[in-house]
Amino acid sequence: MSTILVPTDFSKNASSALRYAIQLSKQMGSNLIVFHCSQMSAYALSAATTEEQMTLLLKEDEENKMEKLQQQVNKAYDKLDM
Repeated sequence: MSTILVPTDFSKNASSALRYAIQLSKQMGSNLIVFHCSQMSAYALSAATTEEQMTLLLKEDEENKMEKLQQQVNKAYDKLDM
């Protein structure tokens, strides 16, 4: 196994899966890819903001979450590229 893909929604369950994937990646000498995908709901789009504003807010929020996740992983696991 040369690459492990770990999807995340930033939940506790996803964090547990990521910890397991990191350990497996170290044992197997595999690459690790963390992936997050999102979709705006129709409810979110019907709010007072424009679609562009919602997209920007969602993107900024998810980039912050991914950066925080990367910092946590780097702190817990030395020499891990993510």
